[in-house]
Amino acid sequence: MTEPDTVALYVHWPYCARICPYCDFNVVRDRGRTGEQAALADAIVTDMEAQAALLGERRLASIFFGGGTPSLMPPDQVARIIQRARALFPGGGEIEITLEANPTDAEAARFAALARAGVNRLSLGVQSLDDEALRFLGRNHSAAEAMRALELARAAFARLSIDLIYARPGQTVAHWTEELNRAVDLGFEHVSPYQLTIEPTTAFGRAFARGLWSRRTRISPPTSMRPPRRCWRRAASTPTRSPTTPGARRRARRTICMCGGVGIMWAWVPAPTAG
Repeated sequence: MTEPDTVALYVHWPYCARICPYCDFNVVRDRGRTGEQAALADAIVTDMEAQAALLGERRLASIFFGGGTPSLMPPDQVARIIQRARALFPGGGEIEITLEANPTDAEAARFAALARAGVNRLSLGVQSLDDEALRFLGRNHSAAEAMRALELARAAFARLSIDLIYARPGQTVAHWTEELNRAVDLGFEHVSPYQLTIEPTTAFGRAFARGLWSRRTRISPPTSMRPPRRCWRRAASTPTRSPTTPGARRRARRTICMCGGVGIMWAWVPAPTAG
């Protein structure tokens, strides 16, 4: 009997405490939408069931909760979706279950509950380790909050990753290299750098269209932001600080699935009109 094909599940949670000025994702403000969010969780489960009926027997490879801000999700709904996914696509053994989180104090307080719900890998949207850059990016956390969130995350999760935004206005290669080195020193097993882009539907895009970007705030060319190779060699040789797998650096299973031809099942519905 042949092994069934694998499937990786992406779950989109569109709610955010604040809409970042660079974000053009499918997101809405998280303001008193409790009933709406419960209905969305029901719809996600229904969508998974419909997709499972269409796909037939598949083995679950990974689950990724993205957004939006899925760390705002009620942990019981996270657990419900994980349990239903495992039931619909059994036989996967231990799988990678990642959830994106913002490092605010309020959300960090939920990390332990999210781990109990079944999440085993946390992706922290730190974006920068510099307070001035965080203010420019419209983030609702400080560098100090990010450090506190990291300590709580280490206590709850065996695997941690960090998102950082580069090519920010005024950012130099030296500053970017220093920031990467700091992230490596913090012991994350995975660093995801994202180039800052200006999309027309965002607050940054509208400001750019109105001519509000000065010479001082122009975006650094991404090709000029490439850090020295020694930075990446250092990252590869620096051990992580995972409490359960110290020293191990591992590739994200979702990334392997996306690049390796494994089917990705998207469980999401369009976000309601922002209001």
